[in-house]
Amino acid sequence: MKPRYIVTVLMLFFYLCVWGQQQSKPVAVHEQSKNTVVQVDANQQDILRLQNEIEATQKQLEEMEKEIELYRGDVRTKVAELDESQGRWLTLLGIVMALIGIILGVVTPIFLNYKNEKNIKEKLIDAKQEASSAKTQAEIAGRALNSIQHQVESVKKQVGFATEQAEQAKQAVVAIEGLKKQVKEIEEKINKDANTAESAAKDAQFNKLFAQAYSEKDALKAIDLYLQVIKIKPDHGAYNNLGIRYYEVGDKENAIKNFNKAVELNPEDADAYNNRAYILLNIGNVSDAMRDVNIAIEKNGSQHSYYETRGEIYMAMGKYEEALADFNRSLSLFDKDKDSLMQRAKCYRHLAEKEQNKKQKNELISKAEADEKMVDMLNKDNKKQL
Repeated sequence: MKPRYIVTVLMLFFYLCVWGQQQSKPVAVHEQSKNTVVQVDANQQDILRLQNEIEATQKQLEEMEKEIELYRGDVRTKVAELDESQGRWLTLLGIVMALIGIILGVVTPIFLNYKNEKNIKEKLIDAKQEASSAKTQAEIAGRALNSIQHQVESVKKQVGFATEQAEQAKQAVVAIEGLKKQVKEIEEKINKDANTAESAAKDAQFNKLFAQAYSEKDALKAIDLYLQVIKIKPDHGAYNNLGIRYYEVGDKENAIKNFNKAVELNPEDADAYNNRAYILLNIGNVSDAMRDVNIAIEKNGSQHSYYETRGEIYMAMGKYEEALADFNRSLSLFDKDKDSLMQRAKCYRHLAEKEQNKKQKNELISKAEADEKMVDMLNKDNKKQL
């Protein structure tokens, strides 16, 4: 947009602002019409004055536009002169830069060759010095290598000597271990012999006291001897015999305790079960007595006395037929057992008392008398032997 149009627009905007402010002023409704006419005339005069001012301003703008056009022509001329001058200077600068490049292309290699030659000479001198130093170090290293070789040879000799000593030491250790083993075997043999001798002495003392106790007729002395025996060595046979001797003096409680100990030490001791059954029968414990005697017969069915004991238990239970069968079994194994003969005679008499048939009753009594006579004969034979 041209400057004069811009100025015209600005003047119109200014006019509208002024006129708008005047129009916005409040007008009293009740004023007289005379004042209204005067006011309108004043506004018209202002408008004419503004129009005159706008026309004067437009004339000024036209003059200013002409001057601006003249000024634009001067500026274009100056710009053309500057472009021409800049072209000349750029051409001159290119020539100068070309000359400088030519000079640098010629002078720089000469300068670099001179500098490189100087550096090469210096490096040659340094290389010669380093070679001389390396030669010296090589000679030193050679001497050190020879010294090391001598040391290695010396070390090898020392290692060989040490190896021989180690082998000798190893052989000495083996010899010492052998001696230790021999000494240990000798010590073990001595200890074994000592233990064997001590055990033999104990066994001899045990057997001596056991034999004395077994052959001792005095029950109290026998009890004392058996107590010494079990102090030396707890033995189920000694406890079993000690129980029998306690029974002989009437001490049934200690008798059962010793039979219990005998069974504890040797659960296969059938004699201990049978003897305990006999004591239990005497104190009235028939059921436990039957249990023990059955265990004894189960462990050793060839012992006649066990059947004699069970026969007595059956008699205590009133089972005379069963008792008679056990007494017969006992006498079949040993026909001179006085206890079995006496108990069978008693069993015959009990059966005779219950028998109603006179003939059979007399036969039972006869059998009882025959057993009793046999017992008397055995007692007489024993007295003659004594």
